[in-house]
Amino acid sequence: MKPMRPLLLRSFLLVGLTLAWAESASAVVVSLSFTDLIDGADIVVGGVPGIGGVPALPVGVPVIVSTSPELATVTFGTATNTSIAISSVALTEPGSSSRVSDLASARVFFENGVGVGVGVSFQSDTETGSLIIPPELLEFATFRPETGLPQIVVPFFSSLLPLVVLNMQVTAQSDLVDVAATPEPSTLLLFGSSLLGMGGTWRRYRHR
Repeated sequence: MKPMRPLLLRSFLLVGLTLAWAESASAVVVSLSFTDLIDGADIVVGGVPGIGGVPALPVGVPVIVSTSPELATVTFGTATNTSIAISSVALTEPGSSSRVSDLASARVFFENGVGVGVGVSFQSDTETGSLIIPPELLEFATFRPETGLPQIVVPFFSSLLPLVVLNMQVTAQSDLVDVAATPEPSTLLLFGSSLLGMGGTWRRYRHR
């Protein structure tokens, strides 16, 4: 008998928790969005309950948002030291299947075996290189090419907290840098040498 894949085990765990507690919690649909289109600016988070006209979660379910130019996180409920990652999507640069430009993930926080919080994060690469995916996320990460348009980075999932069942989906839109269209330094050097050669030929032609 083949061992059960980690992602399948996580799915069964979430379904079991939801069935056990759904009768005492209300269901809420959350559609989060991360937008990272301006270099140096904080990642913009949309669809956060209780912000910008989005209905708030039930009283007693805190929502914490943290943003920076390279990382944005949203935590629902309580974050603890015990968690299980349930989703990981890596967006790759155009023309490359290995250079990761953005990474989205979701995890469930537990306390005494009970789910008490959900954390969603979106991380963007720096100017110096691609992102390194943590081992716990790499084992079940899904790789998708970055399009520059809004993309689903955390597929729809349900997670039960003490007072609410979160039905959530996350999209992201990031700046698109075409690696294939960016000249390599050696290409620029060759191009510059060609221009110099053409200039020398033109000067000799004029002096004839």
